Amino acid sequence: MVRAFFNGHELPKCVTHTNLVLLPKKKEVTTFSDLRPISLSNFSNNVISRVVHERLVKFLPSLISEKQSGFVKGRNIVENIILTQEIVTDIRLRTKAGPNVILKIDMTKAYDRLSWLFLTKVLRKIGFTERLIGIVFGLVSNNWYSILINGQSHGFFKSSRGVKQGDPVSSTLFILVAEALSRCLNAVHTNLYFCGFGMLKWSPKINHLAYADDMIIFSFSDKTSLMLIMQVLNAYEAASGQLVNKTKSAMYLHHLTDMEVGKLLSVGGRAVLISHVLQSMPMHLLSAVNPPNYVINRLHRLFAQFFWSSSVGGTSRHWASWNTLCMPVEEGGIGFRSLHDVAKALFSKLWWNFRTKQSLWSSFVCQKYCKKLNSVIVPWKRGSHIWRKMLECRDLIEHQIFWQTKRGSSLFWFENWTGLGALYFLVPQDFGIDETIHNVHDVTLDGEWDVDRLFEMLPEDLAVYILEKINPPSPQQVLDMPCWMLETRGYFSVKSAWDYTRRRDEPRTAYRMIWIRNCKDNLEVFSVEGRNSCGGTYFAPSNHKMLDCKCVLKAQTSNASTPLVCSLGTLEKKK
Repeated sequence: MVRAFFNGHELPKCVTHTNLVLLPKKKEVTTFSDLRPISLSNFSNNVISRVVHERLVKFLPSLISEKQSGFVKGRNIVENIILTQEIVTDIRLRTKAGPNVILKIDMTKAYDRLSWLFLTKVLRKIGFTERLIGIVFGLVSNNWYSILINGQSHGFFKSSRGVKQGDPVSSTLFILVAEALSRCLNAVHTNLYFCGFGMLKWSPKINHLAYADDMIIFSFSDKTSLMLIMQVLNAYEAASGQLVNKTKSAMYLHHLTDMEVGKLLSVGGRAVLISHVLQSMPMHLLSAVNPPNYVINRLHRLFAQFFWSSSVGGTSRHWASWNTLCMPVEEGGIGFRSLHDVAKALFSKLWWNFRTKQSLWSSFVCQKYCKKLNSVIVPWKRGSHIWRKMLECRDLIEHQIFWQTKRGSSLFWFENWTGLGALYFLVPQDFGIDETIHNVHDVTLDGEWDVDRLFEMLPEDLAVYILEKINPPSPQQVLDMPCWMLETRGYFSVKSAWDYTRRRDEPRTAYRMIWIRNCKDNLEVFSVEGRNSCGGTYFAPSNHKMLDCKCVLKAQTSNASTPLVCSLGTLEKKK
């Protein structure tokens, strides 16, 4: 069969046919892009593919430029990584053309979208014989699929583009096609209107590096140069069937000065920058380290200075405190998040993992701090800063961890299996704690609740609640399962923990009225400035004069000294 294929015969469909299995990429599948199709190739297909690969791979070092380090024998990706780091050190260099910029390009489903027509054109342009091109085309185009659904095969269809990822020859064919993009970028580098990446005079000029379908492009950030690069990428997309993944691709500029950022961004833009960039940078650190309060307060001051004055070092009037800005819109803020609240939410997740999952870390911490007392009641007088922060969050969220009774493995006194909280905190002191009862199943008798025992240990209202609301555990069931009561599905989320533990204020309808859809961010923030001005007057930012305020929405606030927003034409100069 293998010899017949190389002699020009087509492989039968029974050999090239395979079943596709759709594996979900995440728990909740909403679109086909959330599914990953997986299939196994026929053994004969793999043999043929390996033979073609071995014939092609020996030509790659002479055909593929040195800027591609993937799947070429004798080349090491580590060298390209080191080279990238060396080039990045020059990103601070800038000329009249503008600052340097680095573009990280990622292709969407690179192997699956490859055009067969473009592949044959590239092979022909390189100089391969028509016979070899025919062998390659016959190998990649003659593929038939069926889809396995609930264990049964459905459909019988042929692919129209793409190469099989994991196939021996696929990576070789792909980098041959990607070489076309590499050469086009080299051609752009010779364009008189293109400004290359600013480096030292004696440094070799490098405008891109690649590893398989991932590419890094180095350029100046002037409009003409970036447009030339985009023209090349668009032409490559149209010819090859590839598509740049804009969600995974990225752009990196050397940091601008604070004043430059302030000039480029409006107040709404600064709000977006703070929310989505500046506040997200310390997230990984806050999930593993409990920094001192003065560190977080210092970050808050920097955020506030940048937001109100357009630059970190600038000075300007702060129309509202940072704590106020960190409130949700309906509570009078802008929607920033206090890093204190974020740290509590992240450590709440750490406490959830400690209570619900077995790991080396949780076992070590439990043995170190909870050897004599249960973790629910252990005092936080000593321990590391991580442990003390966890116990602080324990006091806030432990009662939100509900243990769904199945087998009755939950701790009777120290775990919230009733939905009311741990019984240890609900039982009056005069009842005492029966230390002979450890788990919930210890108060059952022949598959039913031990009524006498419950009324003996618990107040009457608690005992009646358990008998009426909770089914007795069964030894045939699985272990009791933890549920996060703040989420309908029972899974822990940092978002719900943040919303539960954050500092709150009273919501007011009038606050929501300020934030109008499609309204300019500057006007909305201006409204916040007016809302937080001094009582009975309005401090006009344009001329810094105090004006009387006849506020239409003033009556909707509980505190008359903080008017919300002034209607047009109701400001009068204060006499």
